[in-house]
Amino acid sequence: MAKARSLVGLDGQATKIVASVLDVETGQLQAFSMGGEIERAAAFCAGWPGPVRAVYEAGPTGYGPARELAKRRVGALRDLVRAREAVRVDLTRCRHRVSKLLLGHGIRFYDGRAQTDRHRQWLATVTLD
Repeated sequence: MAKARSLVGLDGQATKIVASVLDVETGQLQAFSMGGEIERAAAFCAGWPGPVRAVYEAGPTGYGPARELAKRRVGALRDLVRAREAVRVDLTRCRHRVSKLLLGHGIRFYDGRAQTDRHRQWLATVTLD
């Protein structure tokens, strides 16, 4: 993937789209609101200094934006967002699996919140029979 000059984040609602644009070279961040038309949002993305990379919520409505952005040579990072969400869900499942395993052995962490440095240090000391 080519290095991006402009990064665009789109949040689509039923009647409007909110966009945030980051100019990678200057660090300037701007927010915009527009109507909910996909074509208009894709044209908006394509109008920024390139290369442009866009990210938006991936779901059943993501195919239209993907096609429109591709027509205008804007990279859509939909797969990246899906992959990130999948990793987040996997991480949560693994954390729950470890905590339930320890609870099943009567082992509890009492020294603050879980998933902190202190908790991870404590986990490194735990041994199971």
